Amino acid sequence: MFSENLKKLRTNKGLSQEQLSEIIDVSRQSISKYESGIAQPGFDKLIAIAKYFDVSIDFLLLSENNNNSATVKSDKITITSHLDSLKTFASVASYYAFTISKIIGSNANGPQTVVWGTYDSGLFGDKRQMLAYYRSFEDAKKEISSINDAMQQGQTNYDLQYFVNVRLKGLNYIIDDSTR
Repeated sequence: MFSENLKKLRTNKGLSQEQLSEIIDVSRQSISKYESGIAQPGFDKLIAIAKYFDVSIDFLLLSENNNNSATVKSDKITITSHLDSLKTFASVASYYAFTISKIIGSNANGPQTVVWGTYDSGLFGDKRQMLAYYRSFEDAKKEISSINDAMQQGQTNYDLQYFVNVRLKGLNYIIDDSTR
């Protein structure tokens, strides 16, 4: 699989064997041997190839090229939580599942939902992190749909788009449009 994947990536990018050899710092003959299946690159060269073509090492070694696409589905995606407006710890983690919770007792000026990301499973259940507050259930659904689309496209990072900042007013959270 590696030999076929490398050749397809190189030709799709319009590179000669000589050009690719200069990029990853090997001889042209090495590229020829990789593509014919006679030789395999070392880990350092494999990493250089994956970085240059923006694909995973798994893709290079295992996947079949379908429709000339080098995109692979991601099973986790890195997201930064957006709770900094509450002066809480805004964490960064890689999540693999997402859920929406309605906020019970929210007032008309407050967020209606929150999105949670699951980042680990353990003996005592899933480990989840609150990611952001949302004006409506529909906005939270759009966010999760966008995250899932990004994962399907093989993206490894995602910036939340539809969240709202909140601030504490008395005992209630209200949407703070001034900090957006």
